[in-house]
Amino acid sequence: ICVKQGIAQTHANIAVFGPGTGFGAACLVRSQGNQAVMSCEAGHISLAPVTELDRQLHNVLRDELQHVSVENVFAGPGIARLYRAMAKVQGKEVNDIDAAQIAALAQSNQCIIAEQTLNHFCDWLGSVAGDIALSFGALGGVYIGGGILPRMQERLLNSRFTERFIAKGVMS
Repeated sequence: ICVKQGIAQTHANIAVFGPGTGFGAACLVRSQGNQAVMSCEAGHISLAPVTELDRQLHNVLRDELQHVSVENVFAGPGIARLYRAMAKVQGKEVNDIDAAQIAALAQSNQCIIAEQTLNHFCDWLGSVAGDIALSFGALGGVYIGGGILPRMQERLLNSRFTERFIAKGVMS
């Protein structure tokens, strides 16, 4: 699916990232007719709070983790971790459940915290995607892989992902 249509520069870098069991990222670097793949440890970079809700969630997450990384929220048990943080910020009690249970509760409209968690997951991931695009100079495009987002396509498309992807101050 196309999340945000753009005009790719033909010989520019292309970024790829994907939340799943881990959080991977790489760049196809293209220069003067040559190209090479550059991988990195993007999952271990610090997760930056942008909005007030991000800041509140980040504070709760920081109480649990010494270092709040991108992978801590957007991979593996990250959705469950974000769900517990969202509940704490909202002043609600929740059960200790996994990502699949959270997704099922959100899908069936049985839990507002689950819905808020998945919506914010998509929103905040937009900021991370924009950071990756800037870091790699990805004027050739940004592609998303991984195992989580294909199950949340509609939610992703209805989220603030694109808005947060482009909200980069002077580099918007």
